[in-house]
Amino acid sequence: MTGERSGGSGTEVAILLLYDAAEMLNDRPNYALRRDATRTSHALAAEIERLLDDLRTRHDAVLSALPDLTACIYLAHRDEELSYAVIATRFALPVAEIERRIADALFALSGIGIITTGINRND
Repeated sequence: MTGERSGGSGTEVAILLLYDAAEMLNDRPNYALRRDATRTSHALAAEIERLLDDLRTRHDAVLSALPDLTACIYLAHRDEELSYAVIATRFALPVAEIERRIADALFALSGIGIITTGINRND
């Protein structure tokens, strides 16, 4: 990893690497990766995949540490894209409780530097 990237969080580094990949795919004429013979698209892809695996592992650990009901509610919202009202009906809870539990899950996930949909999906 280049020196300019070594100081950021895992998320910041992953984002920068994704920008690198996009630049390489766009074939910009003065692109730094092509001037550096040691950095190939395969090396870049491997680095991105390693960082994404790390984020998935941390994401899974946070989800498994949540109370079961909170995790189920969060996953129903994230994966099934259900509204708070539908989730409230499914779990027989008030909408305010659904909002609180989703907020709790998002707060826990914010500690690993990502709040996203799909990071844990094995599509």
